[in-house]
Amino acid sequence: MQKSGAEHIEGMQRGDRSVMQEVYELYRRKMFGICSRYSNSKEEAADFMHDGFLKVFTEFGKFNPKAPLEAWIATVIRNNTINQIRKKIRTLALPFEDEHYEAGEEDISEDEQDQWMQCISSEEVLYYVGLLPLKYRLILNMYAIDGMTHQEIATQTGMSEGTSKSQLSRARVKLIQMIRIDHQKKSDDNKKEVFRPQKKVVQYEQIR
Repeated sequence: MQKSGAEHIEGMQRGDRSVMQEVYELYRRKMFGICSRYSNSKEEAADFMHDGFLKVFTEFGKFNPKAPLEAWIATVIRNNTINQIRKKIRTLALPFEDEHYEAGEEDISEDEQDQWMQCISSEEVLYYVGLLPLKYRLILNMYAIDGMTHQEIATQTGMSEGTSKSQLSRARVKLIQMIRIDHQKKSDDNKKEVFRPQKKVVQYEQIR
């Protein structure tokens, strides 16, 4: 029989390994989903999740018993994942800095961005976000999906609030460019399919 939330908290405070295992099994799917949004692969997401749970269990003394357990676990694992991504960005020499727009990036108005976002499902949004370059995927996840403020983003990544805003704007443009190109390609393919000449079926009797 599954223990209650209070029993989970009490058991984790005692360092009860069986309770920790139960908590892990109870929340691992949701936590894996959080890590997956930030990761390049399922393997990387699994690594982030396992590392995050280790931090949850080793730093449980910081938990406020009045707070919801699941929300606290999600915050710890998300923050740990963000820190891992930040280290990776530094290692890859991808600093958060203001950059010049590339050709064609400034022609997508906010109205057009909104129109494209209304044309796709939330699942498609997550799919396209996952295809973005690392630092743009990070900023969109933090701001648009996890609901963090620019001040919170600045604190966790070390960038300024102004850079956070500019990176978010650039990330949105790149996201819409990707969606627009993909959907236009699909539309062109559909048109080709519609107008493709139909092969005439010749019956054996017609060529005797």
